[in-house]
Amino acid sequence: MTDWLYAIGIPVVILFTAAIGKKLIRSTPFEAKDWFLGVDASLTAITTGLASVAQFLKADPKKVSVCLVTAFLAYVINLVIHQENEPRGGHVLTTTNKIFLGFVSNFIGFGALATILLLLK
Repeated sequence: MTDWLYAIGIPVVILFTAAIGKKLIRSTPFEAKDWFLGVDASLTAITTGLASVAQFLKADPKKVSVCLVTAFLAYVINLVIHQENEPRGGHVLTTTNKIFLGFVSNFIGFGALATILLLLK
């Protein structure tokens, strides 16, 4: 039970810290874009995979490889989604942008994280 608590709890704390960090850097109230955490979730997935390798060298190398490739691919896809949908030059977030950033990107990032947690634990 403790392993699962650490495996899930630490990544969740990291993700919420990322959201709070975005708000603190901007020095404004929370905004919807603070919770577009797909990129952060993808990086957390990569970190979780690497920590699993470092901590539990008995993990199956094939599973670890699949997890890390999946997480890295999720990270790159999320970067593309953010590059295409982040407003620039005074533009506002459209509904389509919010869907891609808030749902699609988060789904991909959290999906990669969930995949790693399920495969490596």
